[in-house]
Amino acid sequence: SKDFEEKIPIRYESNLFLLRKKNLYGFIDAKEKIGFKPKFKQLEYFFNSYDFKYGKKHYLFFEENDKKGLVDGNGNILLEAIYNDIKKEYRYLKVINETQLGIFFLTTNKVVFSDFNKIKTSIALDNNFVMVLVENTQDNSYFYIGENGVIFKN
Repeated sequence: SKDFEEKIPIRYESNLFLLRKKNLYGFIDAKEKIGFKPKFKQLEYFFNSYDFKYGKKHYLFFEENDKKGLVDGNGNILLEAIYNDIKKEYRYLKVINETQLGIFFLTTNKVVFSDFNKIKTSIALDNNFVMVLVENTQDNSYFYIGENGVIFKN
C-alpha cells in the first residue's frame, strides 16, 4: 500500500508536493529523491536554498499547539515547535519565542538567543562565515553573533 492518499502540488514549486495520509502530512519531490512520510498534523512549505556543499535544501514549517517549528526536506526537526513566529531573512531566520528574539543560522542549523532585542543585518566574511549584527536597544549596545553560535562582544 502507498504511504499516502493524496499528493498535493505546492504552489509556485513545480516539482514539489505535500503528501497527505488521513490527517497527517509529509513531503516529496517529483523524483522521489528527498522527502518524508506523512507525520505532521500541519505542514507548510517554507522555502528552499541552494548550497554549494549540500545542493538544494528544503525547509518546511510544522505546527503543534499553535506554535511553529522547522523541518528539512528529509523530515529532520531543525527547530522544535515552540516558536510564535519564524521569518526568513537573508542568510538566517528570525525566530520569536514568546517575548524573546533569536537567530537561526541556515548554514549551521544553530539557534542563538542572547540579550539583544533587535537584529540589524547579516554579513558574510571572505570564507563565507555568516555573522549577524544585533542590538540591545535598552543600553544601545551592538554585538555580532557568528554562525557557530559564538557571541562577539567588544
